Amino acid sequence: LSRLELVLTESAVAARREDLLAAQKAVEDSQRRLKELVAGDAYAIRNDEIVPVGEGTLRPASSSVDEAVSAALSARPDYLEMKAALEKERLVLKYSADQRWPLVDLEASYGFNGLGDSFSNSFNNLDANPQWSVGVLFSYPLGNRAARGDLEAARLQSRQALLKLKRLEQEIVLGLSAAMRNLEIGLSRLEAAGEAVRLAAETLEAEEKKLEAGRSTTYNVLKI
Repeated sequence: LSRLELVLTESAVAARREDLLAAQKAVEDSQRRLKELVAGDAYAIRNDEIVPVGEGTLRPASSSVDEAVSAALSARPDYLEMKAALEKERLVLKYSADQRWPLVDLEASYGFNGLGDSFSNSFNNLDANPQWSVGVLFSYPLGNRAARGDLEAARLQSRQALLKLKRLEQEIVLGLSAAMRNLEIGLSRLEAAGEAVRLAAETLEAEEKKLEAGRSTTYNVLKI
């Protein structure tokens, strides 16, 4: 090798060594994050190495945003709690609205009255003197400001609960859409990276064969 080729080769080796160190750090950082996710005690396995086996099989369970949103809405505690709060406010609203209407009650009673000049005579004549009564009680609220105020307050609370629920639904939809889009991009980048590795391996193999045949240099091999 000439002096220039030797310097270029050593420079390429140093650059590759730097790339190797950066890649090793990235792998260690990824392993640390993975251990934090899968292990109850990440410190206990801090010195263990995670070795991937086979090809990755992680894929999104569903490619439909609607299905993902439906699953999230049926499982997220904050959404279910807010939905229950909305149902409660609607019941309060219905009750408050009912308080403005006239009230009609039907009252009825039936019994026996013993008539006699002594307790024993009254008790013996109990079956002979049935008594019953029927009545209707009607009341109408006049200028019931309290009922109207409660109704307006219930309407406001119900609208606020509905707005909160819709806002959370929007956050869930937008968040899932962005997450699924990022996942699709990540999978595409993974496929592209795999193809790039395959092509680089073929190029390296071809250059090594040229080096063995004396038609290439170590520097050219290191550049690949």
